[in-house]
Amino acid sequence: QQQQKHQHQHQHQRKSAQSWHVRVESVSVTLVNDATNVDVPIARVRIEGVAVRLRQLSHGARLLARARVKADYHNNERSCWEPMIEPWDFVVRALSQTEPVVPLYYRFLPESSASFEELSSRAAAAYPAAPRLYLHASSDKPLDLNLTAGMVRSVQQSVQLLTETREEEEVEEDDDGDDDDDGDD
Repeated sequence: QQQQKHQHQHQHQRKSAQSWHVRVESVSVTLVNDATNVDVPIARVRIEGVAVRLRQLSHGARLLARARVKADYHNNERSCWEPMIEPWDFVVRALSQTEPVVPLYYRFLPESSASFEELSSRAAAAYPAAPRLYLHASSDKPLDLNLTAGMVRSVQQSVQLLTETREEEEVEEDDDGDDDDDGDD
């Protein structure tokens, strides 16, 4: 009888579960400083081989994601792209679930036991169900991040361009505002 009950619960879980699979060949993002009349490339990131599986269950969800990431920065002195992050494969696993009302240490008691029902009801009052998120990221190889003097100089130049352009825009806004005030006098 207990075995039939277990099979029924298992079949119910299968019916209430939903799964999604997503595959993306690649996604690229290029960061460009267009604050001046010339577009100056800063960095580009490419994520390849994205595979995501999400399984929604009655008590929570499971996610498995795999991808490869690589990133380059634009070396302004050499006018070429150089690696910032070497190609790196990684896996992310996530589990979101509502913890059982009955704590795990009560589960060793047989269900037919009178004390199980009593402990279950006390546990339900003392330990309300709470959502939990478990996250695990891993890779088979280390993340190789290249920090070079050329990269630092390129970032400094981009920040300087953005700062100068912003200051020029603020001065222009102030000048425009002053013109309106002078016309009223």
